[in-house]
Amino acid sequence: MRKITEIAGGIALLVYRQQRLTPNDMDFMGFRFRYDESQWTDKPVYDKFQQSLLDIAKDNLADLQNALDYLNDVGVMTFTDDSDNAQRGYRKFHLTAKGIHLIEGVENKLPETKKQFNITFNFNLESLAKIEPTLKAQFGLVNL
Repeated sequence: MRKITEIAGGIALLVYRQQRLTPNDMDFMGFRFRYDESQWTDKPVYDKFQQSLLDIAKDNLADLQNALDYLNDVGVMTFTDDSDNAQRGYRKFHLTAKGIHLIEGVENKLPETKKQFNITFNFNLESLAKIEPTLKAQFGLVNL
């Protein structure tokens, strides 16, 4: 089982990439978790961003939700609560200044920032190659 912090690191990299490519679209990026899947007859349809989140969490919705909460709790990412009676929702994903500093410091090979990234997300960036090649391709904007 992968650690929540490791999944959170992948999500932070994905959100950073998305925020750099389409900053105006970030207000519309989000994810909704159904409270009781057995009450629904339709299968959820995910857009590319949402599917990327699921890929990072290996389709484990509980891990995805915990990783998003972790990112918010440590101040790396913010989002707006978009929950209702049937679903828990997150929208308007944005990296904070702390999140951008962590990722860009790593990108610029700053040793102290790299160490802080490894501590915050509990995985060594040198081991990023072990993450599925499709996910590494999604992080193409970040030069690790």
